[in-house]
Amino acid sequence: MFSRRFVPALASRWRGVVFSLAALFAAELAGQVARAQALPEAGRVDGKVLDELEQPVRAAKVTFYDDARNMCGTTLTDGSGWFVSKALPLRCENLLIAIEAKGFARHEQQAKLRWFDPELTVRVRLRTADVVRGRVRKDDGAPIAGATVVVGDDRGWSLNPPASVIADAEGNFTLRGVPIGAGVLLVYAVGFAMQALPIDAPSAEPVVIELTAGDGQPTTITVSGVNDEQASGLWLSPAIQTPHGWIAMGTRQLGGHRHRIDGIPTGWDLHFQITGRDPFGTDGIQLTGAATGNDFAATVPGPGELTGTVVDGDGKPVAGLALKARNSMLFSSLAVTDGQGRFTMRRPAAAGEEVEVFVLSHGHVLRTTDRLAANDMQPTWGIVRTPGVSPLRLVADRAPILRGKVVNADGSPASALATRLTTTIDSGRVWDSSTDGDGSFEFGRWAIAAQDVTVQVGDQPAAVMVGPFKLQEGETKDIEVRMPATHAYTFEVRDATNRPVPGARLALGQPHATTYFTNREGRCVVTCYAAPQPCVVDQRGRALGAAVTAHGRSWQLRLLPR
Repeated sequence: MFSRRFVPALASRWRGVVFSLAALFAAELAGQVARAQALPEAGRVDGKVLDELEQPVRAAKVTFYDDARNMCGTTLTDGSGWFVSKALPLRCENLLIAIEAKGFARHEQQAKLRWFDPELTVRVRLRTADVVRGRVRKDDGAPIAGATVVVGDDRGWSLNPPASVIADAEGNFTLRGVPIGAGVLLVYAVGFAMQALPIDAPSAEPVVIELTAGDGQPTTITVSGVNDEQASGLWLSPAIQTPHGWIAMGTRQLGGHRHRIDGIPTGWDLHFQITGRDPFGTDGIQLTGAATGNDFAATVPGPGELTGTVVDGDGKPVAGLALKARNSMLFSSLAVTDGQGRFTMRRPAAAGEEVEVFVLSHGHVLRTTDRLAANDMQPTWGIVRTPGVSPLRLVADRAPILRGKVVNADGSPASALATRLTTTIDSGRVWDSSTDGDGSFEFGRWAIAAQDVTVQVGDQPAAVMVGPFKLQEGETKDIEVRMPATHAYTFEVRDATNRPVPGARLALGQPHATTYFTNREGRCVVTCYAAPQPCVVDQRGRALGAAVTAHGRSWQLRLLPR
């Protein structure tokens, strides 16, 4: 028989065991929650929308799409041209930002919303738009009803054309939102060969386009290697390379494995992208192809598996570290290391491609002692691996942090200003960012330890270079950058006969610089830090011959006859 004192003592011990097990379970659950929360769930985009004269555009509609063309959110600009998105899910990492406003051409801009920096500031200049009217007919003069008319502009083709319309029963069409300046119309209809026609908007006279019946060959794009569910979630973005330039035909969802495009003239090239996500929503798919008069078969690869272990400099496992793997098309998979530093993720769907693995958690960089690929420079910010080899063993070091504040000549914060980081590993651009509302910036992972680091602030003439600095592991360095005084310059572009050139594209002579477009009168106003070096460039960024005359801060560029 148990004594009376034994029973309470036994119960007390069992309570202690139960509480200990509960504490262990709670600690493990908290660890899992912490690891799950290592990745933020949402991000935000803000920015400013301006016209060619840098005046704010009010009530512009800003829409955000992910890489599968699903809408992630929409907002409007305020009276100062600023917009702020609502929380955007981070599946929308590869963003397409579409901006529409009355009297302006539709504008598209690619952007990246990153897990380790989920806030983004953009600056957009809209081009003044006009209306182009015309008629589509056969070579005998009879109208062609239902023809599709698409306009392209001198900036090359994007995923969606600036404007498109269907001709009515009499073959008449009205295109609204056509960017002023040089452009190209693409017209196609079932049973007819495609036709491309260069135009200048605004056009005083209606445009007449004739299509020839029976010419041109069809091209069928066949998508294989996927099931029906996956094929129906893919998007096709075809574009035609005409003798007058590229024209996008818009983005359309693939309802099956085949898609046919009719009437492509001999010698014209069809290029396309197939994008989307697999049924699990974790891997991205992006295929590109080209066909000249032939059918094209695109094979979507299946996902693989990528495993490995992450340790610190002393060889101890690193738990709760957020990792990302991506292929060359930037589609990706995510993972968080467990208590033993192990991770497993589905490899991005890219058969035979190299996959880059890098850390998302703030304040760490990766390295490895393994030889990963031929001629690999072993950069500490990303590990490149060929799929199918043995598991990765990665080392996570504490990254230095380089942060700073940028002010204008009058001491006010310099917001929305481009900042670029370069190191001795790569003399080109390593990382781009921009200053926020109070002029501050931070490179929290990309300031690589034991490497000379240089920061460039601004993308116009007189951009300020700061550095180089040699940062140590785990070091935090603060800098202040003061920009020179700015001046407003007026540029006027005229052709060889002294007529204004609307929609002319200007660059200021700096690598990766912003381009500007002239308004209806051939003018635009640009705010610069120093005397600019303007030139007129074509759609490929090549400078056109022009005589430049400067009168103080008013500059005229007269195009030379070709």
